[in-house]
Amino acid sequence: MKKPMMLPMASVLFLLLQGCGLDPGGYEVRDSRYTIPQEADPEWLKVAKAELGVSEQRGSGQHNQRILEYFRSVGDSWIQSDETPWCGAFVGWSLLQSGEPIAKPRMGSFRAISAQTWKLYGKELTEDALVPGVIIVIYDTERTSEDTRSGYHVGFYLDRIVEDDQEHLIILGGNQSNRVSVKSYPMNKWEIRELRWPRTRQALGRVR
Repeated sequence: MKKPMMLPMASVLFLLLQGCGLDPGGYEVRDSRYTIPQEADPEWLKVAKAELGVSEQRGSGQHNQRILEYFRSVGDSWIQSDETPWCGAFVGWSLLQSGEPIAKPRMGSFRAISAQTWKLYGKELTEDALVPGVIIVIYDTERTSEDTRSGYHVGFYLDRIVEDDQEHLIILGGNQSNRVSVKSYPMNKWEIRELRWPRTRQALGRVR
């Protein structure tokens, strides 16, 4: 009987991390409206805000154990480098710390470390349901695959603003400039691809 083909570890890692860019772009926002926990914030967003500033130890030969904990929490303890794209792992860790499950919606289809597969999580929302804490998957329409793999990024929605006649998404996420930060993403370059909410929680607005 023919043996199944085994992919090299580097190839496995590449496939798993499709859709979690090395640096999703945008510019950092330090407004206290977005960085300080608010009473109305869902618990997972309060957890995420408490992690602001956690960053990679790039070039030091060391790796931030907190970031490796994000990977371990979602079942990927084999990852030992904080330079491995981690936006999806951070979202998963934040949800788990607040008591929200991230069970696979379909067997074998969901990997928390991949930004793109967060399109399968929980329940889908419409844009009129945008409130702080919504899990938002965005797509970079201009970057090449060498820069952001498939161009996807995942984080927590905070706001939608207009600046210089251009709409921007304000997102709190991991692996944004190699750290947990709040960043602005111009909507002429970034598209909303999915809005998700835990199945265990009632969502404001319309659910698809």
